[in-house]
Amino acid sequence: MSEKKSPFGSYAIIANIRFDFAEEPEYWWEIKPPTAGDELALTRYMSTGKAIFHPEGGMETEGGPSWLDILFYQIALLFGGTNIPLDPDKPVSDGGKPFISEKSTTSVNEERIKKMPMEMVSEIADKIAEHVPGWGPKNPLSRENQKKD
Repeated sequence: MSEKKSPFGSYAIIANIRFDFAEEPEYWWEIKPPTAGDELALTRYMSTGKAIFHPEGGMETEGGPSWLDILFYQIALLFGGTNIPLDPDKPVSDGGKPFISEKSTTSVNEERIKKMPMEMVSEIADKIAEHVPGWGPKNPLSRENQKKD
């Protein structure tokens, strides 16, 4: 079987990174390689102030997104697939729907990721930091990766 090639040669990481979760090894997550468009989207996200709309009218802005906002957005941008089931009684391998669809938008991904346990999110973030230069946390977040240090 031939290896998939990129039109960008050595400049492209073309394969998703798949890993199994530490506490639920039957569940996997895939991280897709970032494109220049993903980098641009992240830069725009990081440089945009938050808008606050007041019920009595008017709007104000505050600083940019927090480190956690950025982390969740990075995970949403690099989502490449998962077999975490939307319904735990209907595994994806048996035709059930995944918790996040590969066809969903970044904003939908982000909202779904916010519903996950923080330890799972931390494992994803640590894998991003391990495989994608300049992305993810500078220090490990998950208990699994903290044990290694």
